[in-house]
Amino acid sequence: LPLELLVEDNAHMHLWASNESLFAAKQLIEDWGFNFKGCLLCLNNNGRPGDYWVEAHEYLLLGVRGDLPLMERKLNSWMRSDRDQAGRPSARVRRVIERASPGPYLELFGSERASGWTIYSKLLASSSEPNTTEQATNDLAKGEGDVEAASA
Repeated sequence: LPLELLVEDNAHMHLWASNESLFAAKQLIEDWGFNFKGCLLCLNNNGRPGDYWVEAHEYLLLGVRGDLPLMERKLNSWMRSDRDQAGRPSARVRRVIERASPGPYLELFGSERASGWTIYSKLLASSSEPNTTEQATNDLAKGEGDVEAASA
């Protein structure tokens, strides 16, 4: 992905990881020019069988590019947050991100619209509303068009 077209020089990245993808996710953060700073542990009641433990948690890793501190520095490093039946994280996670990181907000591969967020995805549910985000996604995939810089 051409993140250099999407992300400002000073930005935060919040990246989901599971036990299996934890180390690869940290490496991806660094490959995209961010410094790993920590993680938010999201606990849920709907664990899935893992190779050893029932996995009832996910990690939301934080990467920082440039010099951009958290807006709210007293947020806990864990929270309860079940995914919905479609597998989407709860709106509580989005609200924590909005408290921690300044906008504009960009979600890669999201499956639902959210006020104040740009969703870069082909997974969005169809809607009769005009969607400039989908057009930007198509333009970017073809190497055309401008994409507004955003915090990830």
